[in-house]
Amino acid sequence: IGTGLGANGKKQWRSFAAVRTFARSLNIKKAYDWRKYWKTHERPSDNPSHPDRTYKGKWVSWKDFLGN
Repeated sequence: IGTGLGANGKKQWRSFAAVRTFARSLNIKKAYDWRKYWKTHERPSDNPSHPDRTYKGKWVSWKDFLGN
């Protein structure tokens, strides 16, 4: 209950579209800055630190993800 883990025991992340929209709202320009932000306690816990690895089938590029 409330562990954030799915039935398969893996972490359940927000949808790619939701995380990308959130990332774009932060006006972050580089992958390094995303990871730096991700380490803060301000970020939602269901946002992955490496979305490029987490959303392989939907991932285009950091430029697309961050909206640059």
